[in-house]
Amino acid sequence: TARSRKEDRERCLRAGMDDYLAKPFTAADLWAAIDRVLRSRPPRQPPRLDLLDPPVLLAACGGDPAMLRKMCRSLQSRVPEYLAAIRDALHDQDALRLREAAHKFYGMLSAFSTAAGDQAADLEDLAARGLLKEAPVVVEQLDRCATELARLAGGLTVETLRKQAEATDDPNRAAGP
Repeated sequence: TARSRKEDRERCLRAGMDDYLAKPFTAADLWAAIDRVLRSRPPRQPPRLDLLDPPVLLAACGGDPAMLRKMCRSLQSRVPEYLAAIRDALHDQDALRLREAAHKFYGMLSAFSTAAGDQAADLEDLAARGLLKEAPVVVEQLDRCATELARLAGGLTVETLRKQAEATDDPNRAAGP
């Protein structure tokens, strides 16, 4: 913000902002603020064991079978494209391109899977912080998850998702085929 009075900072932080930077600021100031915010957040919960997140996907498609089919076809056709963009950016050691590719992939994956979306977000965070040496491990995990997710998307129906969501809500209830 351009507002740099102490009262402005306090008002913004009280309103729930994570941090506060007044203009003009340097790239180093921005990175320091990002690091402060990331350090203040609790670590991510481990991903759920099941890759597909039926309640999230049902919400994303609005329970509409035609929309679900369209989303599944899009996922299946675009996973290789997104993975190629991520691998190319990593190969070129282009942190900005890697961050953008991971962000776009997150948008698609998070509609299907919290776990896969979290992996894409982790990759985006690494790229934003310039930690490209740590990225190959995350890229491999993301590749496996996204490829499996695209495979799972092949036979999804709204009815199947609803049954899986009900089984998730009631772990004592057996899931249908």
